[in-house]
Amino acid sequence: MGARRPLARRDGETALAAIVAVAAELIAAAGRPLLGIGINTPGLIDTASGTVLRAVGFGWDEFPLGATLQRRFGLPVYVANDSHS
Repeated sequence: MGARRPLARRDGETALAAIVAVAAELIAAAGRPLLGIGINTPGLIDTASGTVLRAVGFGWDEFPLGATLQRRFGLPVYVANDSHS
C-alpha cells in the first residue's frame, strides 16, 4: 500500500505535514497492526538513522525524519532517497 500527494508549497513544514497526514490515513486504513513505515524523500539520506542530511528543496539539514515519525506513530521507520524507489 502506498500513497502520493502533491504539495501546495515546497518547504519542509508543508512536506512534514503532508507526510504525517498520509501516514495517519494509511495506518487507519490498514485494518491490522503494522510492522513499520517506509518513506521515500528527496535529498541525501542517512538510512541507518533515518536522517535527511540535506534536502535543498525542503530546507532540511540534519532533519531527523525517521525519529520524528517514529515518535509520532510508535512504529519503526525506514527513510530512503526517492530516486531509489
